[in-house]
Amino acid sequence: MPRHQNRVVAALATTFVVAALATACTADSPGPAASSEDSSTPDAADLAARAKALDELAHEYGLAEPPAIEPVHWYDGPEQGPAMVKCLTDAGFSVVVHDGSTDYDVRVSAEQESAFNLADYTCKAKYPLRAVDSSPPSDDVIREIYDYRKDVVAPCLAEHGHTVSSAPSWETFRDSLLAKATVWNPWADVASQSGISGEEFEALEVACPQAPPRS
Repeated sequence: MPRHQNRVVAALATTFVVAALATACTADSPGPAASSEDSSTPDAADLAARAKALDELAHEYGLAEPPAIEPVHWYDGPEQGPAMVKCLTDAGFSVVVHDGSTDYDVRVSAEQESAFNLADYTCKAKYPLRAVDSSPPSDDVIREIYDYRKDVVAPCLAEHGHTVSSAPSWETFRDSLLAKATVWNPWADVASQSGISGEEFEALEVACPQAPPRS
């Protein structure tokens, strides 16, 4: 990663992350809210992917003895964004969330670089990504994601007192996801709000899971 006097670290949640969602819910039957245990049980592929990602990150950041950190919650791609935003903000960094998405930037000065590297490693170790299929999803799978966010997640967040942005059209959502562009996620609105504690954030994730329960 280039080193600048003031560097901007960008995190883009645009990869195809839908294999785990393919059969989890439908528009007519979104399923019950998942518990934190349901959404946090890794398989062997998840553990291997986490270990590889952390090894690469430690090497990139020059962490000779990275801390041993237990995962707190596992995520499917873009769903990781709000947790990372909260974690890095709690660590004292200025995080800017892109409107209506889970993409974010972190402005890091030269003096903050070492501290940021450790914080970023720590947050990604706590909130790892699952192993995913990189093949483009079908329209049916994309529709399930869209309907779940629009019909389940957004109303749930609103019921808990959070203002969320309106859903785009189905066609816009599908085209954005396939183009690996910014994809609408109501949880991004929560991540950009100040004043929510870590405990409140975690409780909200249990009440309004970012992804439907795995089958």
